[in-house]
Amino acid sequence: GSCEDRAIDEAGRGEQMKGTTRNSEEQYRVVFEGSPQGILVADIATKRVLSANPAACGMFGYTADEFMQLEIALLHPEDSRDYAMSEFLAQTRSEKNRTSGLPCLRKDGRLFYADISSTPSAIAGRPCLVGFFADITERKRTEEELARSEGRIRRRLESLLAPEGDISTLALGDLLDIPALQALMDDFTRASGMGTAILDTKGTVLVATGWQDICTRFHRVHPVTAAFCTESDLALAKDLKE
Repeated sequence: GSCEDRAIDEAGRGEQMKGTTRNSEEQYRVVFEGSPQGILVADIATKRVLSANPAACGMFGYTADEFMQLEIALLHPEDSRDYAMSEFLAQTRSEKNRTSGLPCLRKDGRLFYADISSTPSAIAGRPCLVGFFADITERKRTEEELARSEGRIRRRLESLLAPEGDISTLALGDLLDIPALQALMDDFTRASGMGTAILDTKGTVLVATGWQDICTRFHRVHPVTAAFCTESDLALAKDLKE
């Protein structure tokens, strides 16, 4: 009868909803597992990690199980934790949804920088924050090097063009395009097999190619031997005329 038909219809709709839910969960799992961005799900109340995708594990160096024992604060260096947690709380309140260049800490203690975007969500009835991490360490390093290079160029122009400019105040490193010289000398060493170096009159090494590891990793690093190296370099340059 009609009651039986309605029961069959409701059972059919129930199975359809279950199928839709399974499909949604599968789609979520595929996105979560396959995302190139690191994804962390954090419990807003406890401020602990609930889950981490493979990209986040690779980024931070923790396994998924290790992540679940961590508080969010421990993913940042100590001197940045207050700021990191204030950003976390602001994102949980939807006051902002992105933090740029936040210092993060790998399991092995190495530092990297990440842009973090997020969205609040409820997972299994628990208020959570889903964070998406993009490692920008290389970009940040490039930007900082570009800023230093622009500063050197600005000092050169001021010394060369200003009426009161004095080129004698510039260091040799301010007058040379060090990256271009390094690339040129690298090519020369590869072609000739000869080691090279360019130093200023204070003994600062500006360009070096083909040096042995004992020199770069010990002699030029250890304070005592580095002082001897500088003394030797300056002895060679003392007769140079300005």
